[in-house]
Amino acid sequence: ITSEVRTSMQDELSVLINKLISRNRQLHYYQGYHDVIGILAQVLSTKDQLPSCERLSQFHLR
Repeated sequence: ITSEVRTSMQDELSVLINKLISRNRQLHYYQGYHDVIGILAQVLSTKDQLPSCERLSQFHLR
């Protein structure tokens, strides 16, 4: 994996996490959250990432 690809993936992960937290004010970032969301972002389609991560965060990762 090139540094450009890694940087792009990190940027996309940051955007996804920021969307999750801004849409759900009861959620807070904690250590390891990016690891869980990052794995989901890698295996889910772009359109499924936000709703799936949102549901997981609201009901299982609190």
